[in-house]
Amino acid sequence: MTETDIAVLGAGPAGLACAAACAAQGLRVTNIAPNPEEPWSPTYGAWVDELDTLDDASVRECVEARWPNAQVALGAHGSKWIERGYARIDGDALQRLLLERCADVQFRRATVSSLTHDDAGATVHDAAGALRARVVIDATGHDPRFVSRPGPAPQHFQTAYGIRIEGDAPDGFVFMDFNHDHLGVEDQAPATFLYAQPLPNGQAFWEETSLAACPAVGFDVLRARLMRRLEHRGIRVDRVISEEHCLLPMDAPLPALNQRTVGFGAAAAFLHPASGYALVRTLSSALPLASALVSALSGPDGPRAASRAAWSTLWPTSRIRSRRLHQFGLYTLARMSPDRTRAFFASFFSLPTHSQAAFLADSLPPGRLAALMANLYSEAPPQVRWAMVTGGAAAGGSLFRALAGA
Repeated sequence: MTETDIAVLGAGPAGLACAAACAAQGLRVTNIAPNPEEPWSPTYGAWVDELDTLDDASVRECVEARWPNAQVALGAHGSKWIERGYARIDGDALQRLLLERCADVQFRRATVSSLTHDDAGATVHDAAGALRARVVIDATGHDPRFVSRPGPAPQHFQTAYGIRIEGDAPDGFVFMDFNHDHLGVEDQAPATFLYAQPLPNGQAFWEETSLAACPAVGFDVLRARLMRRLEHRGIRVDRVISEEHCLLPMDAPLPALNQRTVGFGAAAAFLHPASGYALVRTLSSALPLASALVSALSGPDGPRAASRAAWSTLWPTSRIRSRRLHQFGLYTLARMSPDRTRAFFASFFSLPTHSQAAFLADSLPPGRLAALMANLYSEAPPQVRWAMVTGGAAAGGSLFRALAGA
């Protein structure tokens, strides 16, 4: 029977980053995925200052396009420029880089059918047979089969429909355009926004996004809104190069932190509950996870200790409390009317740029995050304040539990 130290399930950004980091620490690593070279379909983006926090120059260079600032349009609440650089990640380049770093990783082109744990590790079964691993890491995405996530199923989803085209491009990067003059009054709820990027070689990316809704806004609705928006603006589409359909569970429950299988990336609920971003956190967490595994595996309680160390590294108590605060923001936004949504973002983007960045970065300690949210509350108009107050109850007490340290 084949033996390995670490079995990593999945070959997306999380799976390959984790496998590469563990191999670089001298661990024997096996990656299990049907087709590790299959192109990644999602569009990844990141703020440049967040990318710069990665201690990895090669990853920071996997950028297709970047812009020095970003535009936000909020209908009757005006427009703002965010003086903060933004980058569109070159997914093909990042995939090539991570595959190159997996030169010492053994690949099994298969799908895991079953997994059992014992004191010495785990036995993984797939079409190629059985594999013994000391630790198993599930990095298969938002719906992992082998990571237990107790709690209610996700109710709030971010959805987006986008097209990469040859044709007209926006004048600069549009982060959020909530203008709705192309819609009738009866068609405005729930609020959706345009996310758009001018790209090299006469191309552009246009996407209609629902930040968080319960139930999820359907792709047919988003596509219809995007087409109406582009037609209303006289945007010329010469050729559609590709389409993108994005569905993200914004309120997926946290994994059970005492389980043997370790989740990573979306499988470990890394998705930022208030924005949907996860790539930078995933890439920055790979090395700390690998270091924790190496240290724990050298001890007397090897595999069990390694799983405990991994989970405490990925989800320390302070990060759990901050996540609850972000969940409060999610539930608040999901219950706002379209006009209140635009008013909320008018207040949010009036905060100092460093405060905006801290909230969106998903790394702020809970005390500072709560102070930032209190500042936003004090600056918001009355109707937004009321929505923020009632959001606490809708979030199942997440705000109060986070502030109390529960």
